Amino acid sequence: MEQMNAAVFYGPKNIQIRRLKMPKLKPNWVLIKVHAAGICGSDLHLYKEKTSIPIVSEIGKGKYVPGHEFSGEICKMGSKVKNLKEGENVGVEPLIGCGKCHWCHVGWYNLYENSRLIGFYYIGGFAEYCAVLAENCFKLPKNVSFEEAKRKMMEIIKGKDVKIKK
Repeated sequence: MEQMNAAVFYGPKNIQIRRLKMPKLKPNWVLIKVHAAGICGSDLHLYKEKTSIPIVSEIGKGKYVPGHEFSGEICKMGSKVKNLKEGENVGVEPLIGCGKCHWCHVGWYNLYENSRLIGFYYIGGFAEYCAVLAENCFKLPKNVSFEEAKRKMMEIIKGKDVKIKK
């Protein structure tokens, strides 16, 4: 079974590098080799504070792989992915809705109360590889570096208007 390195958050001031199984690829998902990942304010608070959260992530109870804001290269595609190609560079929208409820159908999946976050529920950008819903990937222009894309994703998530030079 293939494995990868990941920074696993276990609680306040307890992050450890561990070997994890490679993420399973679903039909509408892509596997991304992570090239740049940012540290979110929520990750900093959870690291610094003397509180832990009762999370059950895809790697188990009470632990998760951070990294909501990241960019990388598509290295494998699910069987139903049509709009992306292996080798393309992408930025990632980390919030994943159900795709079935009213909020998801009108594009406001952030209001869906059971949405899941990459870098919290799903393995995030502090791993060598992440599995991501294909529709949450944004192709990067050739002149945009992985670092710039990660920074722009951090700004977008904070609600800022972002302009990318062409």
